[in-house]
Amino acid sequence: LCAKMPEPSEAGHWYLEAGAGTGIVSDQIIPKLAKNDHLVLAEFVPRLAEILRQKYAKEIAAGRVIVVEGDVCAYVSPQKFDYIFTTIPFNAFDLGMTQAIWNYFLKNLKPNGGISYVNYRFFPEMRLKVQSRKKVKNLKEVMTFLDALHAEHGNGFANVNRNVPPIRVRYFKVAHPDAVKLAESVA
Repeated sequence: LCAKMPEPSEAGHWYLEAGAGTGIVSDQIIPKLAKNDHLVLAEFVPRLAEILRQKYAKEIAAGRVIVVEGDVCAYVSPQKFDYIFTTIPFNAFDLGMTQAIWNYFLKNLKPNGGISYVNYRFFPEMRLKVQSRKKVKNLKEVMTFLDALHAEHGNGFANVNRNVPPIRVRYFKVAHPDAVKLAESVA
């Protein structure tokens, strides 16, 4: 997920990790932060947010890490983000929620900002074969939405086959300010 982080700058960067969980990805991001960088860890599950606060107490005290508990879309950042990381399982959400989260990402991303997100390989295809028609319809809509976003803003991908289960990391670079309109029009 961290492969396309921006180069360090004197002014510093603002990063968001949405769906930080217990900090597995955060553990990879934090050592790469430059002196003036800030990382916002957003986690919906209160128990996991507490784990993050304990785990990164030193970084929080230094003002480099902020833990946000609750809906990432409700967070008002003091700065737009240079880069967003997420492991949110969009294929498990309905289309409306997926669109709302992505619209939040795009509205809160600086021009030429980047996004990295993970999706499990093979699971969506397996789910298409075993779920109800309604869930299959939703999953296809979400997959179409995400594929269209990647077609518009994609900046490559990487397969991580040693992960269990295997994942695909998709990279985005969002160059223009009308990205939110594009995200809404994809739906």
